[in-house]
Amino acid sequence: MNLALTQRSYEKEYQEKLCSAQEAAAIVQSGDHLCFPLGVGEPTLMVRALAARKRELEGVVVNQQHHLCPDYFTEDSVPHIKVNAWFTSHVSREAVQKGWADFVPNHFSEVPRLIREYWPVDVAGTVVSPMDEHGFFTCSLSVGYTMEAVKKAKKVVVQVNPQAPRTHGNCHIHISEVAHIIECDEPLQELAIPPVSAVEEAIGGYLAEMIEDGSTLQMGWGGIPNAVCKALLRKKDLGIHTELISNGIVDLMIAGAVNNSRKTIHRGKSSALLPWERRRFLNS
Repeated sequence: MNLALTQRSYEKEYQEKLCSAQEAAAIVQSGDHLCFPLGVGEPTLMVRALAARKRELEGVVVNQQHHLCPDYFTEDSVPHIKVNAWFTSHVSREAVQKGWADFVPNHFSEVPRLIREYWPVDVAGTVVSPMDEHGFFTCSLSVGYTMEAVKKAKKVVVQVNPQAPRTHGNCHIHISEVAHIIECDEPLQELAIPPVSAVEEAIGGYLAEMIEDGSTLQMGWGGIPNAVCKALLRKKDLGIHTELISNGIVDLMIAGAVNNSRKTIHRGKSSALLPWERRRFLNS
């Protein structure tokens, strides 16, 4: 097959599926279940357009972790768009506390299976990097459960952002799988590094005293975790097992305090790593 002809075919299909955020949001119907990625994978233009037409809809359900857009986290959104928050963020926390959104307890590692086996997905939307010559986009900075949602969805909307880096692994979406394409050149959102207060620094110091060399850590995001990391810079052979890598953890890795050399997986009565597991974690 002629590669140039194939590429032109993909470009033609791209133009045919290119639309405005309002047109993409118009495919959502009452009763639909939607799934958006966490964090910077959220298709912000589509979400805003969806919120703008919320009064036209009834019983729409949005499933997502760590929301960025606050547009439908209001009391008057509830009959129209209900949000199932798998993890609250700064924009969804108040809505969950006041009952405008639901919180669904879960283990992050289980979310792909829950989507695959239990949770319905009518429409999936995600930020992607620009299409390559073979017709593939990538999920860029937010893969997580995104691919399971894309596979299960009846309709897929991608928000193409040239500022989204192309990534490798199981994160490729072919244009043939996509119903609508939105273009967006907004800067990707970043979480600012929170300042560490004197109280948090004191707490970090106390906690660090209880952490021994060779310990395996899970660190979240915020002033206290960063204060703990700062106080651990002189520790040795620390391991990391976490869903995110914060700036504090990066500093520990650069300082040599973290090397995963003594990290283990607990298997009931035995905590020994199998040989292939030890190689994998020592190289992680």
